[in-house]
Amino acid sequence: MSHRNLLHVSVVCRHWCQLAHVVLKRKSQLIITSENLKAICELLKRRDLKYGNVEIRGWMTDKSLELNNITPASLLKTFQYLGSDIVRLTLYQPSILSLLNNLLPKLSDLDLYDMCFEERVSVDFSKFSNLKSLSAPSNKLATTQLLSNLTQTPTSTNIYLQKLSINISDSFADGLKVIAMCASSLRWLTVGSCGPLRLESQFNEIFKKLTQLKVLDLSGICCATLEALNATRAILENLSKDNPVKTINLGSMPVDYYTLELIISKWSRSLQCLYLPCSALTGIFIKQLNFTRSKLRRLVLRGFFFPDILNGIAPKTNKTLTELKLFDCRLSGESFCALIRRLPNLKILDLRGLNTKITDKEMFYIFEHLIHLRRLFLDPCASKNSITGLKPNISNLKRLEILESCLCPIKVLQLLDIEIKFKGLTTLDLKCCKRAEKLSVSTILDISVYFPVLETLLFQDLSYGSSVQELRRRFPRLILLDYDMFFKIESFRKQIKLSKMNRSM
Repeated sequence: MSHRNLLHVSVVCRHWCQLAHVVLKRKSQLIITSENLKAICELLKRRDLKYGNVEIRGWMTDKSLELNNITPASLLKTFQYLGSDIVRLTLYQPSILSLLNNLLPKLSDLDLYDMCFEERVSVDFSKFSNLKSLSAPSNKLATTQLLSNLTQTPTSTNIYLQKLSINISDSFADGLKVIAMCASSLRWLTVGSCGPLRLESQFNEIFKKLTQLKVLDLSGICCATLEALNATRAILENLSKDNPVKTINLGSMPVDYYTLELIISKWSRSLQCLYLPCSALTGIFIKQLNFTRSKLRRLVLRGFFFPDILNGIAPKTNKTLTELKLFDCRLSGESFCALIRRLPNLKILDLRGLNTKITDKEMFYIFEHLIHLRRLFLDPCASKNSITGLKPNISNLKRLEILESCLCPIKVLQLLDIEIKFKGLTTLDLKCCKRAEKLSVSTILDISVYFPVLETLLFQDLSYGSSVQELRRRFPRLILLDYDMFFKIESFRKQIKLSKMNRSM
């Protein structure tokens, strides 16, 4: 259940509140800022708050705290109350982490990705003995500052990270030191580059030590240089085939015959998720791969322009694949339809950015054959003819939870007078197309009957005004309304948290 639904359940009665409490505690997050810190301190005096997930947002200086009539001691006092329950912490300021060093005994997940550099700050990582997941700062100076402390910690050998996100470069040796330090325990490794990569000799030694890796994400490595490509190859070459790798993400890194053959030969038995950008592979090679021989459940392809892509993904019916994303790929109409027929168990289909135009024919095949879909993402259709004959139609996809498309699939339901409610659909993102060049709030109101549990609505509209209040009445669960103004002139997103609008209406 979503966090919002859990909140609804918790107020039904005491018994339901107790049932929802554990899950609600895990899914809830407390966000602390300079502006709300005083209110949180006051609340803690009256209530015993317990949060496992906390984010300290923004930069808390003495001046910003003074402007809100609070002292630095208030933050320390807050965490003296909360610290013993916190397992996940996100923050942006090194001095705050240093301040809380002794107050987080259960901390297992530390997200410092957006942390900035701050002079004369020291963090003792030995205090975080339960730390299992670390997202190191993307800022090079901040990373150097913090990780040098980690690798020099006397008890660093007792820190067994299972998940690590880190940048590496020639001038930053501590990144590789941390990987080496945690090699025996790492299950998830995300590697990015923050400078030139000419460290192949070090890769040979360090990545051979990894033995339990399940997720390898190399999408953060810059793909603009031959050095980066060689670094990626060195990682894959030296990572033992004994690692039970289930997910590999190569981002936008160009992939050649050798690299892909290396992946398939080592981990075809364990691999379940593959993000594969390929622009240098022949159709014959794609055909030879035959993904149906593996356990692959999730496949993301980018930059394929070969008819034989069909034979690579599904030369025959593939009942294993449940998620498929095709970006910047080109298929003929017949190949597209054949592909859809051969993937009957797809639950997630993302065709945004596909180089094949989506017409009524393609939508026919999706609605007829992919009846198990939970999430469907389509670019606006390119059809111009009447849509009254769109059969089979989207009413077959009764289990949809997220839909992004033009209005046409929904409009057909109105034209054919089909009575259906998508009882699981919580997110709807509607686009303009040639048959519906402009969307209006009145149009959205007309189709509201189909979406009784909608929580997030995104659409392109030129006028909203007082109609927003009517949208709230039609969609009682609506949390987020997101619309494009001045579409085709200057498109920008404006988000409205409807829960906050209650006070202004």
